[in-house]
Amino acid sequence: KWVAAAAVLAGVVLWLFPATPVTGAQSPFSRLVEIYEAIKTGGPYRQWDQRVMIWSCAWDMARERILFGKGWGCFELFYPFYQGAYLVGILAGYMSESGSIGALSGFDIPVCRAMGEAFYEGAKTVNSDINFVYTAVGHFQDISKAKEAALAQHDTAGVDFWITCGPGPALGSIEAANEIGAYTTGYVTDMSELGPDVVLSSVVWDLEPIFNQIYEDTVAGTFSNQFYQFGIAENAISVEVNSNLMDQIPAEAMEAMLAAEESIRDGSFTVPYK
Repeated sequence: KWVAAAAVLAGVVLWLFPATPVTGAQSPFSRLVEIYEAIKTGGPYRQWDQRVMIWSCAWDMARERILFGKGWGCFELFYPFYQGAYLVGILAGYMSESGSIGALSGFDIPVCRAMGEAFYEGAKTVNSDINFVYTAVGHFQDISKAKEAALAQHDTAGVDFWITCGPGPALGSIEAANEIGAYTTGYVTDMSELGPDVVLSSVVWDLEPIFNQIYEDTVAGTFSNQFYQFGIAENAISVEVNSNLMDQIPAEAMEAMLAAEESIRDGSFTVPYK
């Protein structure tokens, strides 16, 4: 009876545990669903290492205050990399010859979907009639699956410019872009060297600003239950344009992208999270 009661209680806590204030969906329950969906596809689930690290830190925090803990939602961190996707979308609006762009993600999870939607929103500022196709590959690491998905988007909808969420989708899109002569986007780091003729730009994450802030808060004794969100304005997210392809980008495209970046920095524009 006690075991059954404990299981029910744990299920209720997982279901009702507060979600992050940004995505509104990344609760412990949704994370477990994400893991289950990933396992169903087979192969390794790389995020497991990250989960173990997070849970280990949470356990250490719990041991410090065994009775009352530190409260709900301590130290939440979110990188709004969809901000960078919006800027890339502006470039795509100018560069797509077919008027059809696509997004590839490992799974259809909120942060990846937001990246694709922001990409689409950016492109629509240039071409309101542009077509957008979103595909969840079903794996974050499988390059061949991502390549097949990219080629399928091209064959069925004429997609000639991609944004990606996940290393597998990024590398698969590079292979597809090389094969058909299209453009794609690097993920997390500058991937222009991996596709010098097709990686027009990359959405780059820089973790240093957030870790510096956490260190400063810790030293000052103010580190508590903050919600950290570091994006373009904090120099944690940027778009790196491939210098080898710069001459292919219209001047007005760069001007539009840089103007949008500045509006995000000064707070006059907020990229929608969808």
